[in-house]
Amino acid sequence: MARPLILLVCVLLSACQPWPDSYPPPEQSPPVEPAPFAAPAIIELRGPDVDEHIVRDVWLGASPIPWRWTGKQPLLKLQLHSSVGRKFVSDYTVPEATFKYTGPVRISFFANGHLLDTVRVAKPGSGYFEKPVPENWLHPGAENTVGAEIDKVWIDPHNGARYGFILSSIGFAPTTPKLNSNAAGPS
Repeated sequence: MARPLILLVCVLLSACQPWPDSYPPPEQSPPVEPAPFAAPAIIELRGPDVDEHIVRDVWLGASPIPWRWTGKQPLLKLQLHSSVGRKFVSDYTVPEATFKYTGPVRISFFANGHLLDTVRVAKPGSGYFEKPVPENWLHPGAENTVGAEIDKVWIDPHNGARYGFILSSIGFAPTTPKLNSNAAGPS
């Protein structure tokens, strides 16, 4: 009987292991946010959620085409995470179909109601507008508006629809940092 008891004690003693040391969980750090100037805040007029950005004078409704007609004063809203180093950008077109009735037009571009500039469109076709926006005109972490105004619209005599221009994209993009020309290059 002593033999089974000794065997049992040996088995029990061999199964005993000390508990591992306990360690606190690693210190948690907040998630890394992307650089505020890295993300463009541009509305592409082909997107499925475009209608929620439209305030006025941009034709509503989902469409497979990557642009929308505007009226006289299109205005859209968007969220802007940072106001540092931003430029206003817009891709637009004044089509031949309306230009033949209106002739040359002027399009003014606005950021939060502030006039950035006015461009003269002397012939039909695509255009691109880009201009830095003063930081104090923008509202970081809040809703901002981007808009335009065309001086002449074409009114369809059959249904009274007012055609301004075609808008493909509009919003704020990061400005490219200027390189310091006095910086020493690699030797």
